[in-house]
Amino acid sequence: MSERYYAPVVHVADAKDAGRMLRDVMRDRLGVSRRLFVRLKQSEEGLTINGERAYPSYRLAEGDIVEFRMEQETSEDIYPQPMELDIVFEDEHLLVLNKPAGIIVHPTTGHYMNTLANGVVHYWREKGEMCRFRPVHRLD
Repeated sequence: MSERYYAPVVHVADAKDAGRMLRDVMRDRLGVSRRLFVRLKQSEEGLTINGERAYPSYRLAEGDIVEFRMEQETSEDIYPQPMELDIVFEDEHLLVLNKPAGIIVHPTTGHYMNTLANGVVHYWREKGEMCRFRPVHRLD
């Protein structure tokens, strides 16, 4: 079962945000759903602007600092295993790998180890990152 942790999200309002309501900027610019917005407002740490508790109707000014914590999933259900990874590209949102032929991507019944997921989870843990393994595409 995946455990939860909360990653900080910081958005500095720019000229496009100036004069707009917080709820609209969070929806349009940050992709925050109405449901998540309500949960953020009700959470203990909540949603702040410049360190002060924020209200949905607050009109942003350029330079305002919007902060909240977004729930993230980890890959606690995937056993980390050291593995040589051929990393093609990596940034804060994306990890691109060359997958060797014959290696399984996901752990499956009867095959829990020696998968790409095991290697990637180990790699992230070594870097101190808590991420959820979600492969997207194969480029053959």
